[in-house]
Order: sequence, then C-alpha cells, then structure tokens
Amino acid sequence: LIHLNHVYEHVISPRAVAIKLGSLLADDGLLYIEVPFEFNLVERFKSKFFGRNYQFNHHSIHHTVFYRPKNLNKLFLDAGLEVVKSEVFHWRRYPTQNFSGKLKGLLWWLISLSGQGLYIEAIYRKKG
Repeated sequence: LIHLNHVYEHVISPRAVAIKLGSLLADDGLLYIEVPFEFNLVERFKSKFFGRNYQFNHHSIHHTVFYRPKNLNKLFLDAGLEVVKSEVFHWRRYPTQNFSGKLKGLLWWLISLSGQGLYIEAIYRKKG
C-alpha cells in the first residue's frame, strides 16, 4: 500500500511519478491518493460573481499541477493501474452533530452529483 495525502499536486513530473509508484507496488497492491479539486465549480462561481480571484492564492501557488477526477484517473490508467474508487465527496468528512455541518454536507453532496468537489480521493490497484 502506498498512501499519498495532498502530496501529488506538488510533484513536478506527474506521469513519471505515476509510473514509478506503479513499479513500487506489488501485484494487486493499492495506491491511495487524495488531491485538492481546485478551481471547482463553486470556486469559479465565487470568482465570477463575488470578485474572488482564486487562480493564484496561498492555497494553490505551490501546486505544480491541478487535477480533475478524469485526468487523475487517466494518468494512473496510463501507468498500468486500475481504478478501484474515485470520488469527490464522502459523508465522513462532514460533522453531523450540528445544523451547519449537516447543511454543509448536504450542499457538497448535491454539488458532487455534478462531479464537483473540494478534493479528489482515489484508490488504484496494480493489476496482478
């Protein structure tokens, strides 16, 4: 198992690193990866209608690559791995003890139905 949590958006050569990660895995080995889903629909909406420019801010300037689920999955498929899971939302990330947590979770769940989210979480397997 290789676990990368908010690391992969910092690499300079994503294709070369994807191939290297695949070579490090044993047959049927798993790669867990999570990256931010920057410039998602919500951020673009806030930028357009509220004048917030998120193109280069303190959250993104140090990221060398920005991903969407489709291009992240393609990168690892091309490196010989198969997609086990790829998602942009999961209820476990939102506290449900209070109203605002429930509301925030519900809103992001609705947004995720269009393929948008705050992060991309994926699991890949080396074909054995």
